[in-house]
Amino acid sequence: MQVTGSTAHRANDNMKNRSLRGTGDRQRCEIVLDVPGDATLIEVGAMLTGPGTLWADDFEFAVVGDEVPTTGGLYSPAVETLEPDLPRAPRNLGCEGEPAAAPPPSSPPLMPLDRRHVMIPMRDGVELYTEIAALRNPHEPLPILLERTPYGAEQPGDRKLVPDAYTFVSQDIRGRNRSQGEFVMNRPTRDRRDPKGVDETTDAYDTVEWLIHNVPDNNGRVGVTGISYPGWLAEVVLLDPHPAVRAVSAQAPMTDTWMGDDFFHQGAFRQECGLSYAWSLEGEKAGAKWVPYGRCDTYDWFLSFPSLKALTDATGAMRLPTWRRFVEHPV
Repeated sequence: MQVTGSTAHRANDNMKNRSLRGTGDRQRCEIVLDVPGDATLIEVGAMLTGPGTLWADDFEFAVVGDEVPTTGGLYSPAVETLEPDLPRAPRNLGCEGEPAAAPPPSSPPLMPLDRRHVMIPMRDGVELYTEIAALRNPHEPLPILLERTPYGAEQPGDRKLVPDAYTFVSQDIRGRNRSQGEFVMNRPTRDRRDPKGVDETTDAYDTVEWLIHNVPDNNGRVGVTGISYPGWLAEVVLLDPHPAVRAVSAQAPMTDTWMGDDFFHQGAFRQECGLSYAWSLEGEKAGAKWVPYGRCDTYDWFLSFPSLKALTDATGAMRLPTWRRFVEHPV
């Protein structure tokens, strides 16, 4: 659901972090969004991923008070940015006599992928939820392309890379979504003196070991990729890579959070990102799905708290392990 038309902001909630899965009875879902006074449109829709049937009905709209927390986010409105001298409709450019441009090449046909999910055991017994998409009836053994993510292992397989013939694997990291274990934000590297120690590097190693011995028709070669947090997860594979890992593509990795990434900029704490991002990954297991924003202008909302302690006490943010570490170790 989204609210558009306002010059101030666009409100949106796609329910991505609480999507409905599998076959089941009807469920009641609620979305709470701020509606600016100059908004012109409220859009509601549903998307079905994979085969099946989706039913959505009994829609109700109600006005609620400011004490009810919103479930979505606020985004900049889409603004048309045409140069003043550019036309807003097609116009004759006097090119009738020139030969027509060649049509763009057609996209390669999509190859059928067989999809399945498995729970892959780690060295300490924790099992990680993993989605595997393998080319049906390959002509030769294929390399494996692995992405590990905290955001939900769903539908592995970049359609642009499908013609290049990979077996695609997407995995929920430890403690996230359908994987077992405890989630730790940017989990520190294990102490190698501890034979029972685990970290994201060992989990990647154990995953690769399982894949090359249990995925049919693989050629024993694995590439690891990811962007942002998954980019960092790809990067730490290199600390102790499995011999089968032949390539790592870590794009825009969430590496130096102190100097120039999500939580700090040149050492300055980014309060909004620190709270909202930690809440998005840890809030549900802590018993609070959403940041309890008290107003639509989050800048003013954060300014309303005179101290970090006041913000923490008002929101109950100490339930979040990452926020607790921010408070206990501010520098």
